[in-house]
Amino acid sequence: MTFIILSAILILVIFVVAGIKKVNGNLGWKTNPKQWLAALGILLAIPAFFTVVPANNVGIVYSPFSGGVQEVVLNEGIKAKGPFDTVYHISTEVQTNTLDNLHGQTKDSQYLTISIDVKYYVDPTKAVDVFQKFRSLDNINSTLVRPSAQRAIDGAMIDYNIIEILGDKRSQVYKKIEDFLTTRFEDNGLHLHSITFLDTDGGEQIEQAIRDEAVEKKAGETAEQRRTRAEIEAETRIIQAEAEAKEKEILAAAISENPEILELEWIKKWNGILPIYMSDGSGGVLLDLGDLQDVAESMDPTPTPEPTPAPTPAPTEQASE
Repeated sequence: MTFIILSAILILVIFVVAGIKKVNGNLGWKTNPKQWLAALGILLAIPAFFTVVPANNVGIVYSPFSGGVQEVVLNEGIKAKGPFDTVYHISTEVQTNTLDNLHGQTKDSQYLTISIDVKYYVDPTKAVDVFQKFRSLDNINSTLVRPSAQRAIDGAMIDYNIIEILGDKRSQVYKKIEDFLTTRFEDNGLHLHSITFLDTDGGEQIEQAIRDEAVEKKAGETAEQRRTRAEIEAETRIIQAEAEAKEKEILAAAISENPEILELEWIKKWNGILPIYMSDGSGGVLLDLGDLQDVAESMDPTPTPEPTPAPTPAPTEQASE
């Protein structure tokens, strides 16, 4: 629009100035061919027919003579437009919004203070709706992101007590908050990129109580583990005893049916050395096998080799003085 106005002013000025002439010593005005130079002012209006959409942005066209905001979205680059149209830019980059001092009430009427980091981006296909609702990213942050985050926290925390939220239910609470924001953003033409929970503060007394509970829980788990291990070891010993008893029972039954098994077992365990004493089982005869072994060695006909005498060294002559 600005270029159109400047172009019209320039054309008018050139046309008027070019028509001024000096006639009989007096200034006058008369049309002449030089006034065609005013047409050069049209060149100034050329930029009004084009616009440049920056990278990672989309262009929203507002046409005062075509019903206001148009449904056509301009992508990156140089784009043609009407001379009276205005193009607004909406960024499609990931936007980061850090939200501090968000408060939530728990099931047991305790209060938590939360700080989160929310990242989102505008859906290019829904940029027109986003522009019509919010006009700018600043308005998105103030009227959508922060109120939605606060509402998500309120809805998620009311189902849990403070010990659960700061303890083993923390991930469930965070998941509910994330799901709520995802749905809320999609309904308004945005996509939730990520959410990071920077801090969840319940006060020093509450957090100390949670630490004490964690210590007690760990001690209980340790005692339970010891009890379970003792039970397993006792069961193992019982199973081993039953197996050994069963083995002995089977062996006894086999020996009663086949006595040779006992002799076979005795042979397997014999180390090859004869016993020193042997009896006939009636208590009447007792032989000392050690004496028999000595007698056998004395009767061995193999002669014992005599030791070879050491050679006598030869005498050496002493040198005469």
